[in-house]
Formats: sequence, C-alpha cells, structure tokens
Amino acid sequence: MPVNVTLVGCKWDLLERADQESKKWVCRALRYLAHTHSASVLTTSNKNTTLGLNTRAAFVEFLMG
Repeated sequence: MPVNVTLVGCKWDLLERADQESKKWVCRALRYLAHTHSASVLTTSNKNTTLGLNTRAAFVEFLMG
C-alpha cells in the first residue's frame, strides 16, 4: 500500500524576505530531499492566504481522493 509523504515548509514567509540566491538554494535542497525520498513539497504561511489555501486543497486531495 503506497504512503504519500509530504514535506511542508510552514514558514515560507520568512524565506520570501531572504535574498534571491539563498532562496534558490533552499528550494533546491528541499526539492532534492523530497525527490530522494519519493515525497512531495508544499509551502505554506499563515501570512499568505493563497499558500494556505493551496496547501489545504492539496491535503484534501491527498486524504479524500
């Protein structure tokens, strides 16, 4: 039985303030970590409602099909 593994970055608003180069390397590292463990990457923030809604929709899709 397959198990969905999801990495969730909950403090994305902190990363948005980082310089472009740092943000690029953090994103690459998260994608690599997820890829090597057959996982998905989601980002969310309590300050950015769009990211919150996207994360909620993804979890509804994962859990409810």
